[in-house]
Amino acid sequence: MVAKLYTDPFLGDETASEHVIALPGCRKVRFDAPDEKGRPRVKPRYRLIYKNEPTDGSVAVVAIIASGERNNLIAYRIARSRLDKRDGPDELDALRDEWR
Repeated sequence: MVAKLYTDPFLGDETASEHVIALPGCRKVRFDAPDEKGRPRVKPRYRLIYKNEPTDGSVAVVAIIASGERNNLIAYRIARSRLDKRDGPDELDALRDEWR
């Protein structure tokens, strides 16, 4: 999966801005192992969250932010936590604090 991102950094879908856990500028790849009969699963259980840097123009770095289960939004929660540590709180959090 990660090797495919090297040749195609736009392989995954953009994360939805209206998602419960917003990850602006990030992309996601759905993946899973085949089921017990060797068939692909209808709904992949895992997500790989990554960010292309820079986000405009030619991609120089594909930064893997998180990989984990989609169940209970685990992968998204890990990604949000790591982005907050790296970048600080997002603009929306800053606006919320300003209005309090």
